[in-house]
Amino acid sequence: MLGFPSTYLISVEVCNAVAENEEEKAFLMSRIMPRLVVGGMAAMVSILVAGVMAGLL
Repeated sequence: MLGFPSTYLISVEVCNAVAENEEEKAFLMSRIMPRLVVGGMAAMVSILVAGVMAGLL
């Protein structure tokens, strides 16, 4: 439930820590980054929608 900026930073740090060379780092970034960023955005949108819906109740 961290949201976009945090998930981006986590993705970069994980790729930097695990990769042994630039080619491996690029591969990891292309696989991990989109999933974590989309997941973080989806989490934030769901929190905002839940807040709006709670106000309507």
